[in-house]
Amino acid sequence: MGHHLSTATEPDITTDDPAARLEEIRGRIAAGERLQGPLATAFFTAVHSLDPTATEDTIEPLLGNGGAH
Repeated sequence: MGHHLSTATEPDITTDDPAARLEEIRGRIAAGERLQGPLATAFFTAVHSLDPTATEDTIEPLLGNGGAH
């Protein structure tokens, strides 16, 4: 329903700032995009750029992703 569902090999993130990248990814997930493939890789990279010790237990759940981290 108007959601952007990326099938490309790149996640199409528009910034190099890790915090801004994370916010953009969270917005895309909240809009219905699945956290998989290149988008999941971009998420992992952004989170670990901000906190190299981050684990599933230490990051907050993503809205719109069924509570998944």
